[in-house]
Amino acid sequence: MMLSGVLFTVVAIVAVTAEEELHCGQPAISGLAARNGNRIINGQDVTPNSVPWQAAFLKASSKQQICSASIISDRWLLTAAHCCKAYGIRPSTYAVTVGAHNLKKREDTTTTHTLSHVIVQPGHQNGTQFSNDMCLVKTTLPMVFTDAVSPVCLADVSPAVGDECIVTGWGDTVGARPKPFASFEEYTRYLDLVGSGLVSEQVDESVRGPSNTLKSVSVNVVDSEECGRGYPTIPIGEDMLCAGNDYKGSCRGDSGGPLVRINEDGHFDLVGVVSWGAVPCAPPGKPGVFSRVTHFREWIESTMAAN
Repeated sequence: MMLSGVLFTVVAIVAVTAEEELHCGQPAISGLAARNGNRIINGQDVTPNSVPWQAAFLKASSKQQICSASIISDRWLLTAAHCCKAYGIRPSTYAVTVGAHNLKKREDTTTTHTLSHVIVQPGHQNGTQFSNDMCLVKTTLPMVFTDAVSPVCLADVSPAVGDECIVTGWGDTVGARPKPFASFEEYTRYLDLVGSGLVSEQVDESVRGPSNTLKSVSVNVVDSEECGRGYPTIPIGEDMLCAGNDYKGSCRGDSGGPLVRINEDGHFDLVGVVSWGAVPCAPPGKPGVFSRVTHFREWIESTMAAN
């Protein structure tokens, strides 16, 4: 009897995983598509709940949105490591809201979940704030999948240079204008906070403009060497993916959020996680930098299986 119970449990877990993979990246509500001029900075709203894998990553005590995250299973979400380290890495410090469109309104589709695990990619802890910017978080209880809440697929293959992708978020709609930095260390500290919703004293808050509603922008993948010319003091590693167009891209408050691409089956694949970029946001020659999902896929899957 005990052996039968164990076998049943294993089969049930495998079945759920297979079902999630089968139905991932398929919004029940259409409307997420690349549209000219649709930008997170000065952008337009997406159709409500057409990005069902998008979650708001919150500071639990204040319910302040500090980042975004992507649902990849009924218990797990993927975000940026610098988001998970914004206020320490205790799970009780953070929460996630799923099924949301307007963060300033009560919506019937939304639920907020506490976390049981916050797992920062080990390479980020041992390296700089720019590399290995990936973090897995696990909800205390399973998320219930609905038309407004469902997972995105993890990409098997990274997009090619020039491929069109879509980035979504609740971040700033006006590029912040930094005041002069006293040192390179202050500048890198600021970049570590860009996208996390945190405010550096170096920033002129009069031009800051986060969005209440979820927005999207179409961006194209940029060659890493070309991307590196825009950031000559910061190495663009194999764990990074650059994407953006002049004056189009992600901004502060979008960190941890999804960069997706439509695959050959018509499903949305998660190819990147918003990591860092230029200040002010999306200037010519400085595309946004994302954590490359395919680089971390083995770590993602093994970490989920072990926890």
